[in-house]
Amino acid sequence: MREDNKMDLNVNPKLEKVLQKLLEPDFKIKNEVYLNQLISHITDQSATALDNRVPNARVKELLVQWLKDACKKSRTCFLPSVLQFAIEVTAELCADEMVFVILNAHNVFEKLLEISKDLIAKQASAQLSYIRMMKSFVQHKSGVQWVMSYSSWTDTLSLILNHPVVNVFNGSCEVLLLFVEKVADLDYAVCSNVIQHILAPLRKENLEQYRDEDNLYEHLEPTLELLLFILRWLLEKIIVSPKYKLGLLFLDTFKLTEMLIDIKPTRNRYLIFKVHRLLGYTGPFTFIRMFHGLAAVEYSKYDKLCQECLENFYIIAETKLVKEILDCNYQFMMFWLKYKSKGLKPVMMGSTGKVLLIEDQLLLTLLFIISSRVSRFFLGEKFRGDLLEQDEIRDKFFTEALAKCTPQTVAMCYKIHNCWPKDTIFKDATLGLNYILNGRKSFTLDMANITVQFIIYSLKDITQNLKEKPQLWELLGADFFKYMTLLLDTMVKFFKEFNITWREITETISVLDIAFSCLVCYPHWPQNVVVKGLELVDVAISKYMSPNMALLIDKVHDSVMGLLGPMLYAKLHDVHWEVRDSALEVICTITRISNKKFPSYRKVIQEAEFPSMVIRLAKKDSEAFVRASALKCLKEMIQVEDFWWDFQNNYNIFEEILNILVYEPEGIVRTEAATVVATIYEYQDVPESHLGNMYDVASHAATADLHWEVKAKALMFWSKVIEKHLTHQGMIDGTFPEVTFSKENRKIVTLNDAEVKKRLIKVLEQLSATGCLAVFAAALQDDSDLEVAKTALVLIKDFVAMLKKYKVTEQDLVLSTPVSPLDSFITSPFPSASSVRSLDSQYGTMSPSSDVFQMDLVQASTPINDTILESILDSEDIGLLDSLPHSSQVTETVNLRTKQVMPNSVFINFIYGDLDGRLKERSRWLKQIGSFDSLLDDILKDYQVEGVNSMDCY
Repeated sequence: MREDNKMDLNVNPKLEKVLQKLLEPDFKIKNEVYLNQLISHITDQSATALDNRVPNARVKELLVQWLKDACKKSRTCFLPSVLQFAIEVTAELCADEMVFVILNAHNVFEKLLEISKDLIAKQASAQLSYIRMMKSFVQHKSGVQWVMSYSSWTDTLSLILNHPVVNVFNGSCEVLLLFVEKVADLDYAVCSNVIQHILAPLRKENLEQYRDEDNLYEHLEPTLELLLFILRWLLEKIIVSPKYKLGLLFLDTFKLTEMLIDIKPTRNRYLIFKVHRLLGYTGPFTFIRMFHGLAAVEYSKYDKLCQECLENFYIIAETKLVKEILDCNYQFMMFWLKYKSKGLKPVMMGSTGKVLLIEDQLLLTLLFIISSRVSRFFLGEKFRGDLLEQDEIRDKFFTEALAKCTPQTVAMCYKIHNCWPKDTIFKDATLGLNYILNGRKSFTLDMANITVQFIIYSLKDITQNLKEKPQLWELLGADFFKYMTLLLDTMVKFFKEFNITWREITETISVLDIAFSCLVCYPHWPQNVVVKGLELVDVAISKYMSPNMALLIDKVHDSVMGLLGPMLYAKLHDVHWEVRDSALEVICTITRISNKKFPSYRKVIQEAEFPSMVIRLAKKDSEAFVRASALKCLKEMIQVEDFWWDFQNNYNIFEEILNILVYEPEGIVRTEAATVVATIYEYQDVPESHLGNMYDVASHAATADLHWEVKAKALMFWSKVIEKHLTHQGMIDGTFPEVTFSKENRKIVTLNDAEVKKRLIKVLEQLSATGCLAVFAAALQDDSDLEVAKTALVLIKDFVAMLKKYKVTEQDLVLSTPVSPLDSFITSPFPSASSVRSLDSQYGTMSPSSDVFQMDLVQASTPINDTILESILDSEDIGLLDSLPHSSQVTETVNLRTKQVMPNSVFINFIYGDLDGRLKERSRWLKQIGSFDSLLDDILKDYQVEGVNSMDCY
């Protein structure tokens, strides 16, 4: 690195100018967020390497020199934000040991910390920047040695003990531990000194100064929290790689366990909780040392250690701190689950009965205290005996669940159950459910199953008793509704993520009935509860959880399915759009199932008049998400013949959907409309009278829409066009068979290479006439939306590969080919004016009051050549759409870009190039432009404040 401040010409001059401005005492930053953004860009090599002109090493050199210059000034020369920026720059640069050594040689760190000392002491954001800097130091040997030499770890420890905000505390603890971990291998004396400083507040002589336990807890709390962080951190490390050195220093060399036992708190519940929570973490260390790596474990030793852990947890439960107990339970459970997931699956030797695993005990504790406490709130004394006597399946389940519990687990459940304040039941139960949701990714299938069983019975108790005792509603409030929302959400997530059905859990066959009863038992549920309830109904139907569906009985009578129609119809009229949206999801699922496995469910849809409702919502609902969901539902309905005939006979389905695709103002809705158009083309026979209209609108959507998602979905339609033309020429499942039957010649034809090439040429001619080739050419050149070009490449690459395989060249395309029956409405590849006029008689422009979408077809009378290929992206044909699909829209003029005819020879020349290479080059170019240069321009704007004089800061 050079010592002078002279920069090479290839460095972005704006960056250098910005850095120099920051050193001027009267330079003011109008928006301090700019400095955070500047840091982000500096650390991103691709962002700093604008046009490949700024190598990362040169930017480092510039920043190093800037830090040297900054440290020559006094603290009064800098805005606090600039000082913090300097610390952040140091943090980023010093992860590189070579840069660290260079800056250290100029005493940059001492000077920087001196001028920013007051800022770090006062501002949490500056403390975070300081922590990031220290973390970069301890990544390498030179930085660790600097921290040792200047004892700067004491500043980090002091920061921890001064009750900082949570993120500063966690960051400081991590830095301190990283330092101790590194220094343990470099200098044991320093490592020992740091640990002794950490444990100093726990020494007897320090404890004896506090006779009052409340004062003692206030004194010890930061140290206890630090030790909790240390033990958790060390256990996480050990799970990944079983290295005990640092853990043994704390537990064996410095006797942490004995120090905690000596505290012996008796009165302060929080002190008891913290001490025994720490003691609880010492158990896993012992477990790992005893059993890690063993294929077989004596069950008696395993059981003894588990009993000790549970006994310690029982003492924690005696504190009656419900929130803290739930959190502690969750943390311990997650450790055991993570450790087991890393390969510890020992065979239990000497077990005379069932193996009781500690993680199961912790989960059962959570489930029992949540489920039983909530159920008893609704059931009262009935919960004790009558309920189990009346429900044999429930009695069997709880008997099996209790058999999995140790005596300590049962005792803990009773202890926590009895201490649970009545006024916080639902708030604390919500907390417990959140822990279960957060930890579910680590659950085994057995753990997931038993969780769902508990929740099913809890929901059943709530629903039945709210129906029987309406007076209970007066006792419920916001906490209960939050709990219900989470309870329903938990069931949905477990069913989906663990693929739980009636095959795994017998109780699931009642889920649909319970969910339905929950939704109808009370007409004033908050919208969140209704939405989650409908999601549960949807999952229950999709997983065939109702008794009839489980038994594959195709009927809706005498089942809750027969009652769903009126309920869903009511929800489609709900004032909350989220409820309408969720109801549409359920209808969509019922439609899908009725098409494949249960045809009788079509009666549910027809009797509730859902087809007409879906079209009305797609056109006129005030919320875009609902209109989009209605179109998703419509996509499923049009695949069912019964509904399709209804749509054709009673609704102008083609005009309605095309109208939405062009006129709908929201991109998310047009995206779904494009999908519907593609589905109609794929699954139904489109009348010739509508094909031309459909091609024009699909061409407009794929090339002229303002949203890339709409373009991409419209390209799916055009891929179906290619597929259908290839199928007409004999292709089956993506390949041409050896022989096929020719409808034109009424005989079996051998499909050799020459015959396939002839058919591919026919397909190219037909695709040219429909406008398909022009659409893909435009999409592959779409400069505004790279994703559109990528989608087009993916969709057309198989077709291009087929053309190359059968060696279709430009010279082959002079052949005259007949038009496919799929496009018999076209009299020639390039229609004449008379043919266009004849089509005009069918598609005349209608008035704005009309519900039928019609437009003028204006087609290209000449082929597109190379010189006007790019004009596909810029052309604007007329075709004004005047009717509104829903009441919230405003009438506007839409310039319809109708289909363009590209000669197949032009297309062949175009797509035989390196399309993938072009996309990669365009992607690289887009990444390089814009944001970084614009940011530098913003910072360099005139932010000087009048009346501020420059100061001599040297």
